[in-house]
Amino acid sequence: MINRLKRKAAKKIAKTLRKIVLLNCQGLRAIDANLNNLNLLLLTFIESILHKTK
Repeated sequence: MINRLKRKAAKKIAKTLRKIVLLNCQGLRAIDANLNNLNLLLLTFIESILHKTK
């Protein structure tokens, strides 16, 4: 009986941990995408400045 409860608890913990990891991965991917967008914006901005100074 105790072993079954332990196993059930372990499964629940594993499930929640998996959820947390998945959410973190999604968050990191979103941050990564935002950084890429910022880099592109910066590059285009710098390029436009360089073209104006020529």
